[in-house]
Amino acid sequence: MFSGQDYRYKGAVVRFKRTIEDIKEGKLNDVDLTGLVLSLYKLQLLCNALKENYAVKTLNLTHCKIGDEGAAYLAEFLTSERHIQTLILADNNLTGTGFKVLCDALVDPETFNKRQTGIAIIHSEAEFLKLERYHWDEDLPFNQKSCGNTAVKHLDVSSNNIKGTEALTAMRKLMVGNQTLETINLNFNPFDLLTRAEIRNTFAYTETLQRLDTVSSTDAYYEGENAIALQNEIERSSIIVRAPKLELKRKLEVLSMDEMDVDAKAAASYRRR
Repeated sequence: MFSGQDYRYKGAVVRFKRTIEDIKEGKLNDVDLTGLVLSLYKLQLLCNALKENYAVKTLNLTHCKIGDEGAAYLAEFLTSERHIQTLILADNNLTGTGFKVLCDALVDPETFNKRQTGIAIIHSEAEFLKLERYHWDEDLPFNQKSCGNTAVKHLDVSSNNIKGTEALTAMRKLMVGNQTLETINLNFNPFDLLTRAEIRNTFAYTETLQRLDTVSSTDAYYEGENAIALQNEIERSSIIVRAPKLELKRKLEVLSMDEMDVDAKAAASYRRR
C-alpha cells in the first residue's frame, strides 16, 4: 500500500519530468514549478533544458527550497541566458548571500563602469561600490568575464530571509549596473527600518525601474478599529511606483497652467490697486 506521501512524491516526480520534456519540445512559455523541492541536480536538469529553449519567458520557482546554493547555480545560468523576462524566487530560504550572487548575475560590468561616476556625484555611497569577480569565473581576467543578464525585467524574491548590509550593497550595485529591470519585489523580507529606507533610496539610481516593493516582514500588525488603515499606510510607504512619463508630463503641464493662472490673478489684483 502506498501512503499519501508516496503518492505526492510520485506526482512531483511526474510533474517535473513532464515539465522538462515540455521545455525541450518548446511547448511552454511559462514554467511553473511552485512547491516542488528542487535539488541542485534537478536545477541542473532544468537549466540544461532551458539553455536549448527560446520560448520560455517566465520561470516561477516559488517555494522550491533552492536556498543560497541553488541561487548561486541559477546565477551562473543567468549570465548566459537571454530569454527569460520574469524570474520568481519567492519563499526559497534565500539570505543576503543568495541575493548578492543573483544581483551580480544581473549586473552588466560595462553599464556599471559607465554609470557609476555620474551616479556617485549625487549619491556619494555609490562611489565606493566595486564589482567583484563572479565566483564561477575566478580564473578569468576582468575583461573576459561573463556579461550580466540583460533579459530579466521582473524579479520577485519576496518572502525570503534577505537582510543586512550585504543585501543593501548588492541592491546598490544592481541599480547602478542594470538598465533592464522594470519591477523588483522584495516584500516580506526581514529588513530593519534603516536598511529598507536605504534600499528604497536606490530607486533614484535608475529610470528604467518602474516599481520597487519593500514591505517588510518585521512591520507591525496593529490591532483595533484602525488596523486596516494603519497596515495600508505601511504598505503605501513601502511601495514605490514611478509615474508613466506621459502622465508625469501632463501633471507638470497642469501645474504650469495653475501657476500661470495664479500669476495672472496676482497681476490683475495689483493693477486694480
